[in-house]
Amino acid sequence: DGKQYVSVLVGWGGMNGLVGDNHTGQYKAKGRLWTFVLNGDQNIEPVRGIPLPELTPIEFDNSPDLLKRGANVYRSRCMVCHGPEAASSGMIADLRYASEATFGNIQEIVRKGAYTSLGMPNLGEFVSEEEVEAVKNFVLSKRAALMEK
Repeated sequence: DGKQYVSVLVGWGGMNGLVGDNHTGQYKAKGRLWTFVLNGDQNIEPVRGIPLPELTPIEFDNSPDLLKRGANVYRSRCMVCHGPEAASSGMIADLRYASEATFGNIQEIVRKGAYTSLGMPNLGEFVSEEEVEAVKNFVLSKRAALMEK
């Protein structure tokens, strides 16, 4: 009918979406496919994510050897999805903001596949209970550091 359209995929994703900085205060912004008609005049609402929850303190073991081990395991097993130094870009939930219940169920999540339906692989054959516990304490140390800012 004499109209021309342009379609654009928008959102935060790909490899850069996993490792970039997130200064939005939000995470998991949903992508969209927008189609525009040339010379159209409709206003479009911006894509928004879920607001990050308020941080509350969670006790952890801050022994240097444990945190070092947790950092090493995190960097080799977790960082590619959850971001460097436990700081997510916003595409995947930032582990530093996880609930106390999540940390309480970390063995079931990481080693038994409790969140496979959410995209978290079962890493039971790759990490021990002790390694998961070390990672948990490492992430909680990063949470505590974030709360100090």
